[in-house]
Amino acid sequence: MDIYFQNMNGIEMELTKEEKNELIIGSLLAGVFVILGIALLAWGFYLYNDLSNFLSTCEKTKGTIIEFVDLNRNRASEKAFVLPKVEYTAPDKNKYEFLAGITIWNDYEIGTEVTVLYNPDDFTDAKIDNFADLYFVPILPATIGFFAIFLPILTIYKHTKTLKP
Repeated sequence: MDIYFQNMNGIEMELTKEEKNELIIGSLLAGVFVILGIALLAWGFYLYNDLSNFLSTCEKTKGTIIEFVDLNRNRASEKAFVLPKVEYTAPDKNKYEFLAGITIWNDYEIGTEVTVLYNPDDFTDAKIDNFADLYFVPILPATIGFFAIFLPILTIYKHTKTLKP
């Protein structure tokens, strides 16, 4: 099977067997990365939309970190991955507890007072009001997805510019 390729200058040329194999494998890999990138990007936007909906209806109050749930279990690092457990008093005068997201970058300690965002319709749905804690989860998959889409396309573009007739 002959595969012809039109380079960026519009010149049609026949590819060698090695170039054909590289083109097929590269195209398949690029396709996989682009599909995964689209899925990650969509997931990031879904998480961001979910967070935006929460932020548009939430109320604020003060809460206190009462303990940490350790995710390290058998790792050497003491404070690498911990979930702060936060307690706050809702307008119904009851105390509620929730586990905040993974906190890698904060220096929270037990007894630290934090601003709590909670859903007025469901007091168990709450989050710490901190930019990193709120936006890290939606931004991470969206960023990885963007690069998973962009880099294969850029690589194919650069590769096609290097082919000479």
